[in-house]
Amino acid sequence: MLGTVVSLSAAPLTQSLCTLGQRPACLSSKSSPFFATRLALLPGQRPASPPLVCRKHLRTSAIAAPELGTPDSIAGTAAGYPGRYQNTDWAAAFTSQFQEYDYWTTKVEGRIPETLRGTLFRNGPGRFERGGQKYEHMLDGDGYVCAFSFSGDGRMHFRSSYVKTSDLAKEEEADAVLYRNTFGTQPKRALGPLQNAFDLYLKNPANTNVVLWGDRLLALWEAGCPFELDPYTLETHPGGPATLDGFLRSGIAPSTTGTEALDKAIGLGKACTAHPHVVHGEGLSDRLAIFSWCSQMKPMAGSEMKIEINEYDQQWQKVAGQTFTMQKSFFNPHDFAISKNFYVFFQNDMSFKMGQYLLGLRGPAQCVNFDEGPMKVHLVPRHGGKPMVIDNVEPAFLIHHANAYEEGDEIVVWSSGWSPEAVRLLATSSGSGMLGSWKVVMDGDFTGVPVTSLWSHRINTKTGEVRRKCLFAQSNDHPRVNPSFYSKPTRYCYVNMCMTDDADISNPPQAFTRVDTHTGEAQTWFPGRRCFCEELVFVPGPHADIQEDDGYLLGLVYDAAKHKSFLAVSLLLQASGTSDACAS
Repeated sequence: MLGTVVSLSAAPLTQSLCTLGQRPACLSSKSSPFFATRLALLPGQRPASPPLVCRKHLRTSAIAAPELGTPDSIAGTAAGYPGRYQNTDWAAAFTSQFQEYDYWTTKVEGRIPETLRGTLFRNGPGRFERGGQKYEHMLDGDGYVCAFSFSGDGRMHFRSSYVKTSDLAKEEEADAVLYRNTFGTQPKRALGPLQNAFDLYLKNPANTNVVLWGDRLLALWEAGCPFELDPYTLETHPGGPATLDGFLRSGIAPSTTGTEALDKAIGLGKACTAHPHVVHGEGLSDRLAIFSWCSQMKPMAGSEMKIEINEYDQQWQKVAGQTFTMQKSFFNPHDFAISKNFYVFFQNDMSFKMGQYLLGLRGPAQCVNFDEGPMKVHLVPRHGGKPMVIDNVEPAFLIHHANAYEEGDEIVVWSSGWSPEAVRLLATSSGSGMLGSWKVVMDGDFTGVPVTSLWSHRINTKTGEVRRKCLFAQSNDHPRVNPSFYSKPTRYCYVNMCMTDDADISNPPQAFTRVDTHTGEAQTWFPGRRCFCEELVFVPGPHADIQEDDGYLLGLVYDAAKHKSFLAVSLLLQASGTSDACAS
């Protein structure tokens, strides 16, 4: 049962929740890169042993946010029929945030729960134009990290900072786009885009995720190396991208010639996924599982993707890992799933228009296109052994994975993604690559964007049979489960959802929803038609190891009416409890 509890803000952001210090007795012992189970360090503080606290169900709270711009000139009016978002409201969420903040919140609706202690870290694009040039895609925006620190006494501190990469510093000095970007933003040249020809260097915006592990805070981007930040001040560490003790390699592009010495001489790199996962095991300490990747072009055999997976303990010591190769693959996996015994990767049939990229006409993501071939499933044993490849699977495009668990000889994977029908349509249509023109999506036009549904794939490790089931058809994304139950059978999945009466239409996410996969019931919190919701984070409660729905949900919401964002905090109430939720 959902009981809404808190909110706060400071710019359109993205993903991740963590804490620092010692573990309070009132929270679960399981580790998570999104909300670790340790006491937050606030400005001027050092870790201290927290008192025991009794939890009770809570009321909604809200914390005021700094202004993002001029609401009257950007947000527009809320005309239209009830429940229908306005394009101008959605577009206003992509207003650049030019300020960095450091303050204690003063305006709170309701109260901040005393049992919620720790720091929520979020990362996402914060700037969407430079020198009068609008970025082609929101994911080309510069990484902006925020820290929401809950002190446990009803107060909360907010701090934010851009990830200070050398590329960002040079563009700030020039006040111009100087580098090519993954999703199509490119320098404007006097002689046109062909002047970008054979410039293979891509800007690393460090804007996709942020993870705290072993007291190292990393801002992640999936086509390069992460940048490390100080978890207390958010200052970017000097020295450039983090290579994680040689696991990664910074370079002009995540590619390989097949010879390490030649790769280093040319300056080729090895990139890091933006979606690592924390895994648990009986008798094992928690581990952060993360993979690196690089592509290799072979003249007579197309391309292949070399992937290495490492598992790290809290001291960043490697405790497990595997390597394997995806044949005939140029497009790197965006996410992966982990069961008790397997890493699971899904590979779509895709092609890459190399000429358009080399000639500087498009960004690499714009050059990727779906083909009509089947999907492959890669099952990579976590504890050694030969990877298994299941071919001839009806294709769907799976974007984010919520969980993977084993039942007998089968692995069950929950994912958000596009249906087989959508993939077939994209494979047979012409356009600007797999992701289409997302510049119009930033303006509120979702025409041509496939509906993203919640899917279950049941994979038989003995027979190779793959069975697909739609768990929740309404357009949604960024599925989450209780992190204490990751790699275990689960019942509930938490998503951000589009509010539309037509299941075949894609819209911006405007609600938070809990899906009961046993009954099909969906519980939804809708903050209003001028509000837009990003992904949720599940913070485990004291009994989250044995009680799946024990914890908090935290998620950022942009309110176009106020031209501010706020952080919504919900306490999950058990069926025997009551909800005192109210809109913030």
